[in-house]
Amino acid sequence: MTRNKVALSIAASGLCLLLAQQQQHWPKLNFAVDPEWPRLPAGWTFEETPGIAVDSREHVFVFHRGPHSIMEFDQAGNLLRHWGGKDGPGYQWPSSNHGIWVDYKGNIWIGGNGPKRTLPLVARYADVWHGFGTPNSMQESSARIDELATAAGRDPASIMRAGSLSLDDLDTARRHAAKWRDAGYGYLVCGWPGAGRAQVEAFARDVMPELV
Repeated sequence: MTRNKVALSIAASGLCLLLAQQQQHWPKLNFAVDPEWPRLPAGWTFEETPGIAVDSREHVFVFHRGPHSIMEFDQAGNLLRHWGGKDGPGYQWPSSNHGIWVDYKGNIWIGGNGPKRTLPLVARYADVWHGFGTPNSMQESSARIDELATAAGRDPASIMRAGSLSLDDLDTARRHAAKWRDAGYGYLVCGWPGAGRAQVEAFARDVMPELV
């Protein structure tokens, strides 16, 4: 893990930084229900759905708690591909899904719970592991990923660790970000602060240079 490289991801209610900055300029949109969207194969349906994401191509990813857990649709509602929902060779599917997000590079992030299911999946396939908690509270899970990755023939350092950070108070954010960095975390997911864009810019200007 490279400690002098800390990436910053700004997220607010599922929107990326670019969208959040432009939100005030968005035109008023009128929506209408399309009963034909999306088009599912006969007998398929959505079960409880904790997440929906849209990528840069305006493809829609539906993440539900049933067979074919992740379904990708084009703008017309055609099913392009699907995967997940059951165990596979060398891994167990998460016992419960908790959201999906597609970043600007097209990487698909999913959330799940249960260390017996999720951590082996992370250790074998993930490029990044984003846990929820503090650096201290996640030490055990991070160490377990190291063990599982080694057993799977992977270098544990190839799995970047990601944490969460609030930007509401810059002094607090500075202390917490330093703790994440010192624990070997190379990616921080930051909530959009109540103070808005000015607070984000202050963090990038005054705090980020201290972390790299």
